Amino acid sequence: MKQKPSIVLALLFFTVQTCSSKAKQSDQVSWLNISYVACLQNSLPCDCEKIVQGYYSIALDANETSKSFGIALSRFEQMEPYTYSIKKIAPNEYEVLNDQQVSWAKVSVKDKELQFIENSTIIRFTESRKSRRYDPYHYLEDNVDLLNEAFVSRGYPKLEKIVKENSIRCDCNKWMENKNILYVKGKPKSWIIEMNSDNLILLEITNIDRDPADPVQTKKVGSYRWN
Repeated sequence: MKQKPSIVLALLFFTVQTCSSKAKQSDQVSWLNISYVACLQNSLPCDCEKIVQGYYSIALDANETSKSFGIALSRFEQMEPYTYSIKKIAPNEYEVLNDQQVSWAKVSVKDKELQFIENSTIIRFTESRKSRRYDPYHYLEDNVDLLNEAFVSRGYPKLEKIVKENSIRCDCNKWMENKNILYVKGKPKSWIIEMNSDNLILLEITNIDRDPADPVQTKKVGSYRWN
């Protein structure tokens, strides 16, 4: 039975679009430093950002037709991810360029690992658990996922159950003097997470609408044995 030309064209268009979508998706990936992932089993984001002594997060967009074609790098000293342009030099290999378009680092992607190479130093990254796209802030959700893993391995509930909220994020907040902050996306609700000796302490911020100059007021939500 012959198919009508219109049906054949529609199927061809759908196949091309699907393949294009998959190719585009695989070119846009977010990554976490492997040492940072391991660190979060025993420590908090601020400490882990310092411990890795380099970039803890990378978002790579290798799709040359994309507006965000390039790379976003995050390290402890930075307030925000820094973005750089890239140049393809081989399949799945790229040079990272500075403002003068001079190469200062290289990126190589193979299977589920990314290698960031700067001055002969190789830093290894694994794919983000929470984001399958170019997302410079993917680590906000990854931090929660990894902390939840650490909580569950110690016999505690996940953070969402403890604070009775969903859509939570966590980061090392540079505007609050490098405090580990857990917050709800789209809501004025947040907590400070602290490590005190062998205990992890969760403190809810009770004056979230305070003036920046006012001291933070908190109440303890829970204390958890960590070691």
